[in-house]
Amino acid sequence: MTVIQAGTTPNFTVSYDDSITAANNYQFSGLTLAQAVLANCEDDLATISDLFGGIMPDPTTLPFQIYLQAGTSGASHPSCLSTQITCGVVPNSDVAGVLGLLRAEMAEVFMATQNQGVDCASSNGEALSRVIAGVLDPKNRWRFRTGSDWLMSTRQDWVNTTNPNDWDSAPIGCGTLFYYYLAYQPNFSWRDIIAAGAPTLGQTAAKLGITNAFADFSALLAQYFPQMTYPEDDNPFPLDRPALYLRHNLEDDGTSQTGALNRSPDIIVKNNPVANPQATYSTDMSINSDTESDPFVVAGQPNYFYVRVWNRGALDDYWATAHLYWSPAATLVSPNLWNFLGLSGSSALAYVPKGNLVQVSSPGITWLSSNIPGPGHYCFVVILAHGYVPVPNLGTFNTFKDFVDYVYAHNNIAWHNFNVVSMIFEHLALAYFITGAWDEPHNFVLETLADLPQGSRIALEVPRWLGRGLHPRHSAMEEHEDPHAGPDERRRVRIPLNAHGRHRLGQIELPAAAKAASHLRVHIPEPHRNRPYEVAIRQLWAGREVGRITWRFVP
Repeated sequence: MTVIQAGTTPNFTVSYDDSITAANNYQFSGLTLAQAVLANCEDDLATISDLFGGIMPDPTTLPFQIYLQAGTSGASHPSCLSTQITCGVVPNSDVAGVLGLLRAEMAEVFMATQNQGVDCASSNGEALSRVIAGVLDPKNRWRFRTGSDWLMSTRQDWVNTTNPNDWDSAPIGCGTLFYYYLAYQPNFSWRDIIAAGAPTLGQTAAKLGITNAFADFSALLAQYFPQMTYPEDDNPFPLDRPALYLRHNLEDDGTSQTGALNRSPDIIVKNNPVANPQATYSTDMSINSDTESDPFVVAGQPNYFYVRVWNRGALDDYWATAHLYWSPAATLVSPNLWNFLGLSGSSALAYVPKGNLVQVSSPGITWLSSNIPGPGHYCFVVILAHGYVPVPNLGTFNTFKDFVDYVYAHNNIAWHNFNVVSMIFEHLALAYFITGAWDEPHNFVLETLADLPQGSRIALEVPRWLGRGLHPRHSAMEEHEDPHAGPDERRRVRIPLNAHGRHRLGQIELPAAAKAASHLRVHIPEPHRNRPYEVAIRQLWAGREVGRITWRFVP
């Protein structure tokens, strides 16, 4: 057995046993699992750091040393602060399982760095590590389920008392259920819950202003899950009301905090009306597709929108309403860019049943031809109004931070900023805006994510002030004049980008309400235009993705 280093990133070194192979009956090779870790670890680190209020482990302890060990299960590190993490791999281990173990162990490092009494070797810390793995990957939350062990026990109070070990599943299960209770019953944000970390979960709840925490929590669960019964996973909340949502992306189950915000599969744009939207868009194939929309809006005629709505709550909902807005294609689609569709821009949903049974707005929302600015690509925002969540608007948010916090805390707002482009031209020039927040200047990070074949070329074309304002400055920047650009933006720069993988363009302070006309220029060699590819530009603020625009190139 030999340890092989698979690769490094700025904050990680990943190695694996060479015995993790198909010949030894492993479902995935060590190299495949290690490459998956390398592809996800930096994003996971940024997300966990954000959940912990932006802190990071001591720089002297970085990079994380990740070792995929053959023949063992679970994961460990020598101490809560240690960034040397071993993830066990057994023959049936898969990518999601390994990534989940790593996320849980990374979360323990952050607990120790935070140093507020949430101990990774005790029940409250072990519970939080499992919860954070579920927050980052809600569809695999079931892998870390322990709540049933507490619900099937005597239901001892492990909220006001912390069990001093990390292996007794009943106290850990009480903890995981209580963390999800805080997030989805009284609706505290994960950042606030984690910031309130304390030696007991009862003390955490008290910091959040909750009294009688265990009594209320246990009584609610007793009402819906009497003795010897339990839910499918550790997050059955809320239990006393509907919980309507729109998915941000295909991985979202109504609790997502990660992934692209711009790829809602539940906002469907069609050039022609659909006779039976409920039947058409409730099939398994349709639900699992984010490409149901037509490629672009056709001017000179009405266009039609259908919205899928879900309810993960314990009660049915009646008379929810979906409100639709359009925006120019932009990296950051903040409320100052929203344009309501007018009188036809809302659709009532008379009944949204509990049990996550999709309900499709019918009839759809009509965008009248007289209100369409012109043919092309747009971003569409849907806000779902119902009795438990009011409709937000620009006046709801005093600051850009208020807006970002709202989006991450609620699943009643989603957008579709996903464009389909045919590869019929040798060179593609994709127009969009790079935008700032409306309230004041903010520092943003811009990144591209590309999946283009060998020989492809990609470049970002932006106004000179924006290109030269990126830090660090790009050495390969080319300047030119564009007579077709606005009078203040004719001096342009072109920045060549990586055609594969993630490329950090840099950081820049964008002025309030900035709206920089930009182009992404793409060339894909003709022999490779036989399958789809994708490119995205995303905008981050304070470590969080706050906007993204995606193009899919199709034959």
